[in-house]
Amino acid sequence: MKHNKKHKKIRRTALKVDKLIRARRGNRFPSKKIIELELQKYHKISSYVGSGKYKKVFHIKATEKDLALKVGKADDIKRDWKLYKYAKKKRFADRYFAKIYWHTTYCMLQKFGVKEPIPPEIQRDLKRRLNAIGLRDVGLSSDRNIRCFKGKFKIIDASFS
Repeated sequence: MKHNKKHKKIRRTALKVDKLIRARRGNRFPSKKIIELELQKYHKISSYVGSGKYKKVFHIKATEKDLALKVGKADDIKRDWKLYKYAKKKRFADRYFAKIYWHTTYCMLQKFGVKEPIPPEIQRDLKRRLNAIGLRDVGLSSDRNIRCFKGKFKIIDASFS
């Protein structure tokens, strides 16, 4: 698989997390604490942010960028990657989605952004634009799926209709 060369150290760590998850084959998915301990071995400024329905999100401070390492089941990571590529194909991703750098089997690296109150008109506009290309789940009832990037609000998680 061709992948972005950015953030090589984090990618190596993600591959180690993949190996940890594979080693637990028959068992349940590792807890956030186990994954967080593995990440903190290699990245001193990493912390657990929270969980969505399908993925656990960890904040990693890399040089001047804040990044999110999302960890989840292989199908869920693959689904998010396909959605991002679909949005790019529709010329929607660069303007309205937070950049996804790369993914491994169980991990995905994405820009993190800042949590800020989102004006209702921006939420409605993003939802309208998502619906127009067949996507949903921006989280209008909460701001959990939208973050601020240098004054612009972008989607960090969505799903197909």
